[in-house]
Amino acid sequence: MTILELIIAQCLVQGVDKKYAERIEKISGITEEKDGNIIAAVKSFKENVIPVIEEAEKEAKEKAEKEAEKKKTDDPEEKDKSKEPELPANLDPSVKAFIESQKKSMEEMTKMMTNLITSQKTSSNLALIKEKLKGKVDEKFIEKYAKKANLEAEDIEAEVERVAKEFTDDKQAFLNEAVSSGNYQPASGGITDTDFDDYVKRTETPESEFEGKKI
Repeated sequence: MTILELIIAQCLVQGVDKKYAERIEKISGITEEKDGNIIAAVKSFKENVIPVIEEAEKEAKEKAEKEAEKKKTDDPEEKDKSKEPELPANLDPSVKAFIESQKKSMEEMTKMMTNLITSQKTSSNLALIKEKLKGKVDEKFIEKYAKKANLEAEDIEAEVERVAKEFTDDKQAFLNEAVSSGNYQPASGGITDTDFDDYVKRTETPESEFEGKKI
């Protein structure tokens, strides 16, 4: 076998691409077919030369990508591609009207689909919040307090906890007010739904800042 063939074989053993075999032969200057010399030459190339080659290739690739991106940004024609094409000035009026009508229909369809998706998301979140409020809010007030949640929030669990805390705080505030006014004695009975509901209505703002987007 020739020295080059022995180097190729050793490249396969050490996991070095055989495309580097000729370069290894030239760099090492091996003239005798000794396994020890070939093994050492391939190992040295793998550990010392290949990392330099790969780093250079990486830098060249990054530089080329940056230059290509810069050229694209600076090129007026590339910028214009992002703009909506203008209709020819001499276009038949009836054709122009048809195209504009189609465009408007597509815009309205897109808006309708966006609103539908948003509506479905808020409805789904409302149902989920109602379910999670069970056991945290009195059953009769779940509907009212669920609507106080931000139905578009990413963290639904946090909204559930916030709303549940608001209910607990409202309930305690109601008891404190009732006791201080002499209208309620803790030992004599519970809170009536009507009285508590009236209290909540009196204390809540006209439009809750946490209410979900209305469609």
